[in-house]
Amino acid sequence: MSIEKFKPVIWTTKFQDDLERKSVFYEDCNHEYEGEATKPGDTIWIPGLGDVNTRRFSDGKLHDLGTPEAIESLGQALPITEISDFYFYVDDLDKRQAQGGDGLLSKYMDKARKKVGQDEDKYIASLVLDENVKVLDKTATAVSKTNVMDYLDEALELLAMNDVPLDEEIVITVPPKFRTILKQAFITFDTDNSGILKNGRIGEYSNATLKMSNNVATTVSGQNTYYNIQVKTKNAITFVHPYFYMKPEEPSGKWMDAVKGYALFAGKVTAPKEIINLKVKF
Repeated sequence: MSIEKFKPVIWTTKFQDDLERKSVFYEDCNHEYEGEATKPGDTIWIPGLGDVNTRRFSDGKLHDLGTPEAIESLGQALPITEISDFYFYVDDLDKRQAQGGDGLLSKYMDKARKKVGQDEDKYIASLVLDENVKVLDKTATAVSKTNVMDYLDEALELLAMNDVPLDEEIVITVPPKFRTILKQAFITFDTDNSGILKNGRIGEYSNATLKMSNNVATTVSGQNTYYNIQVKTKNAITFVHPYFYMKPEEPSGKWMDAVKGYALFAGKVTAPKEIINLKVKF
């Protein structure tokens, strides 16, 4: 057994690629600031500018401009606070790496990848609970095939009222039960769009992309479980996955090798006007 020939950069690259490809919420975030932090405790500063005011006259004349307006800075700090780590035994790292995709190491790395991916996905889903996110509370009446499209239309209308352009890509990520009810609604009403939900996959609704995830954020009150569905643009949430660390070792007193590692990440609602929390129950 030896760790001398183990090449962590090979596994690190594969791990990161797989992680980003399999996460549902991850791909619908703003990733403009990826790679700008390298260790826990770093903080990324996200610059922003306030709105510019205009004046309107109807007398056909130019008017004295007076004093220039001071535009408010809306910058936000994003501290890197989240860590997901792993630590597991492998009997012989040299041998398992040589086995490649069919080896035991690859299978364990796949398990670690899925766990880290779940941690990140659940974290991003939970950001819809931010106090700055407008809540469309539809919990008075459970979701059904007679009201499900009305709920979606109301959420999309709120985004439009916030001046989100019609050509902006909007993503709605729903739990499996919501998807089932929506599919039933399409069948019941037999709309022109009934073909978009088929073969168990999510399609399009009113210019919005529909996705499904088991990680939609939930809140509990008494006997009720509420689902907090993100209806948003891809600019609404900024997420960074700046660093992944992995290292092999030979634990003292063990006839086995081991691999340990961690992933850093953080996120924030940076455009609250571009996200709605559609809160529902079943």
